[in-house]
Amino acid sequence: MWLQTRCGLERRNVVALSVLLVVAAVFALQHFWTGRTQSVQAPEVVRAAAPFGGSGTASGQTGVRGQRAAAQAAVPGGVSNTAGAPGAEIVVDVGGKVREPGIQRLPAGSRVADALKAAGGVRPGTNTDTLNRARFLVDGEQVVVGGPPAPAPAPGTGGSVTGGPAGTAAAPVSLNTATVDQLDTLPGVGPVLAQHIVDYRTRHGGFRSVDELREVNGIGDPTLSEYSRNMIQAYAPSRAILLVRISDDKSEAAKGVGRQEDDGRALADRLGWGVAEVIVENDTSAFKRRKVKLPDGTTALRTVRPGFRSALDKLATGQGDALIAYDLDRIARDPRDLEDLIDVAVARQVPVTSVTGELDLRTENGKVMARVLVALANKSSADTARRVSRTHEQMAAEGKWNGGGFRGYGYTRMGMEIIPEEAKVIRNIAAWVLAEPGRSLNWIKDELNRQKVPTVTGTPWNARSVRSVVCKPSVAGLRAHRGEVVGTGQWKPILDRDRWERVCATLAGRAGTADLTLKRWLTGVLYCRCGHPLDGWQGNGGPRYWCATPKGGCGRIAIRADRAEGEVERQVLDLLTRPHVLARLDHIARTEATDDARLELAEDEAQLKQFARAAAHKEITFGEYREARTIIEQRVKESRALITSSAPRALRALLAGDVRKGWEGLTPADRREVVLALLPSGYHVLPHDRSKGNVFDPARLVPRAGAA
Repeated sequence: MWLQTRCGLERRNVVALSVLLVVAAVFALQHFWTGRTQSVQAPEVVRAAAPFGGSGTASGQTGVRGQRAAAQAAVPGGVSNTAGAPGAEIVVDVGGKVREPGIQRLPAGSRVADALKAAGGVRPGTNTDTLNRARFLVDGEQVVVGGPPAPAPAPGTGGSVTGGPAGTAAAPVSLNTATVDQLDTLPGVGPVLAQHIVDYRTRHGGFRSVDELREVNGIGDPTLSEYSRNMIQAYAPSRAILLVRISDDKSEAAKGVGRQEDDGRALADRLGWGVAEVIVENDTSAFKRRKVKLPDGTTALRTVRPGFRSALDKLATGQGDALIAYDLDRIARDPRDLEDLIDVAVARQVPVTSVTGELDLRTENGKVMARVLVALANKSSADTARRVSRTHEQMAAEGKWNGGGFRGYGYTRMGMEIIPEEAKVIRNIAAWVLAEPGRSLNWIKDELNRQKVPTVTGTPWNARSVRSVVCKPSVAGLRAHRGEVVGTGQWKPILDRDRWERVCATLAGRAGTADLTLKRWLTGVLYCRCGHPLDGWQGNGGPRYWCATPKGGCGRIAIRADRAEGEVERQVLDLLTRPHVLARLDHIARTEATDDARLELAEDEAQLKQFARAAAHKEITFGEYREARTIIEQRVKESRALITSSAPRALRALLAGDVRKGWEGLTPADRREVVLALLPSGYHVLPHDRSKGNVFDPARLVPRAGAA
């Protein structure tokens, strides 16, 4: 009455509103009751099934009634299954290291242990730690003993898998090889989702783990069920390249790269990758650059890393399918090197990973992060180089020992203490240099090697090492920086400064007066019967050409230098003064074919530069550039051979005037050039006929086969 009076409602309206409120309250109560927390009891089929050889009782029920209850509980929705019928059995395949492998028929509800017992038991010595012998068996499954553990069949399948024939277990599919139809057979994966998986695989070059399925459109944690994960095999590279590098290995023990290899192999094992090759860059800097010649003929500063370049070539050609390193800065500290790696990773869809973390160089985010990290590593190396350089400048100004590198001969590693035995060697070298007549560096190194005096590195002495130990400023107690003496060092000298300066001046004077020009111009023209070229040599009877044993020759053939040179000169001048030969050579020097070869050579060299620029700007692929370069370089080689062999500079100058006068004005190097132009294969020197005495026999000089 109050509501009717207050709101002005009629009686029938109040009744309708009351009914509506009652209905809403009933629905709310029902929703609350159905949504309450309830305890769920697992089906009792496993308890009801009789073990192999057992009585067949379950949960207090016996006989047919108990088996029927178990069968009803075994199938969702209460659908009966023959596995739970009276006397039902399952069929399993027991293989591996058992005494009687094969098909075994067991009562429903049997466990793995029952199957092993039916197969005669496990063979002695077989490891069964990974085998769950308490697991219940499913009809149609396979039990393998001693092999890799297989995923357990899903419960409640009744011995079959959706999408496969009844009574058989579905085989795992590979994410990187499965078709849409094969993926469609997986639980929870329909044709649309299977197509999404294939599209993602095509865009990203494959999967590296099952977890990447979460990035596929339409897949989340619920869809990526544990059962589906067990039925999928992720791609695992089998030809991964492990790159290990350390910048500075003073001990030369390679322990740093050894540790990196151990960690890299452990990572490969965790990922399931196969390592096909380990490329070691020991004592190799990824930051220091050297001046190198580029394919287009220009020079530039680049890092010199043959191992890294070999890894890129193998990845680009498919010999390797993944790259592993300890860290990204072990792979690259120079941005150019990183860009080369990115090009290969994108083109070949190669995964790159490291012990300290993974960067996917095939995605834009991964490439940006890698570029940032390499830029930071490059700056870190530059800062370190700057600080080290400034430290060395300060140490030099203070006269301190710089340290680093190999130990200086004559001093301990820190440079403060003299080693008496080595100091005596340095004083002996100085005495030999200043003696009258002074000993040569070659004589001194031979004497030190004869006395078996060890060097710092353990290698034999040579002329350069002899000069180094006696001429370096530290033996005089002087501190040098960047090749210049900047002051007195804080250590005791082995040689006084005056004597050290005299030694340096004596050796510098010898180097200034040495004539290093070619004297024996038949070097590279005369050959021994063993195939080794004869070298100019100073023998007991004077200069000669000899198949020198110190250079790998047999030592059996020798000929006097002046007689051999005189005979070759006579033959050359006789040939060049013959009118028909002179006309032929003049035609060769001025022929249109040679001019065409020069023009073609210039065009090919220009084309090589164009291809190199196009490859650098990614206008053509690296494979196209390499194929074109091979063809053009072959033409360049042929053109240069024609121009050089047909009319070398010295021969053209000789043909321009009087041949005999021109010959007298040629240098030894030019004379050799003319001889090789006329006889490219040179001469064979035959053994000396002792029956003719010591008279020179011109017949010993025979043109080699192939000479023009």
